[in-house]
Amino acid sequence: QMCIRDRSYAVWSVLANAYVDLPTFAGVTPYVGGGAGMARPAVTLQHLVTCSANEDEACGFPGGDFGEVITDYELINDVYAKWLPTFAVSAGATYDLTKNIKLDFGYRFQHIMNIDSVLDGANLTDTTLLDNKDSVHSVRVGMRVSTW
Repeated sequence: QMCIRDRSYAVWSVLANAYVDLPTFAGVTPYVGGGAGMARPAVTLQHLVTCSANEDEACGFPGGDFGEVITDYELINDVYAKWLPTFAVSAGATYDLTKNIKLDFGYRFQHIMNIDSVLDGANLTDTTLLDNKDSVHSVRVGMRVSTW
């Protein structure tokens, strides 16, 4: 069982997306879209393990000077990560500022499948570390520039 001191969470994702513009009305063009791909959630757990120093090293290094015994425990960072399937759905609208420039307002929901499997083998008693980490809600504002 781990004694967790700190944790962090990060995700990289790559998706192929497709969008469909709906009919334009008064300069506003609504759109819907979706995508599928892979995401790599990574959890870094900083935890303590029992340390037994030998003649060449001391517990707690590099927390103090070399050879200085800080504690009977050693701080370890373990990273648990894996590639998992992910999908996204999007909706929004563009507004024509000029013939070639549009202002884009959109929303995207992305879900990562089977995210709890990232911590397989972590020997954790707290199984809530990834609760509410499997979905991302994004509100986006941008510009579309058409060159033809």
